[in-house]
Order: sequence, then C-alpha cells, then structure tokens
Amino acid sequence: MTIEPREFHTAIATLSGTSMAAPHVSGGAALLWSIASDGATSVREPRQMVPAILDSCVRLPGYGPEAQGHGLLQIVAAARRL
Repeated sequence: MTIEPREFHTAIATLSGTSMAAPHVSGGAALLWSIASDGATSVREPRQMVPAILDSCVRLPGYGPEAQGHGLLQIVAAARRL
C-alpha cells in the first residue's frame, strides 16, 4: 500500500470583531470567576467582575477604540482588582 503525500495549503488571515474577542473574554472571565468564587474576594455575582476586566485592559498604540474595544485583556491585573 502506498500513501501519496498531499499538498497542504496554508493561509494567514486577520480576523476581528466580537466573534474573535468573545472566546478570549469568556475564558478570562471564567478564570476570574474561579478565583472569585473561592471566597477570598467580595465578588458574589459574575457581573461584579466586569469593572475589574474593563479597567485592567491596556490600549494598544496605533488602534482606535473601534478596532480594539477596551484593549488587550489583562487577567492578572483584573484578578488583583477583585
């Protein structure tokens, strides 16, 4: 039996929008909730984490708010704000 090698085509694309950001933010929120739910913080509801998430984002130079929203997610900094 002979298996012929196949030619693989690869491409790099830039994707943006809420569909690209949502998995990152929800994963970050899940990490924060795991920290907050251990009783070491005053957070009792997931919505209480929103200010920590938004206030800890870092703006990327060269991009306006329409291109980056609140900026780069900083989960460690958000956890420190809980």
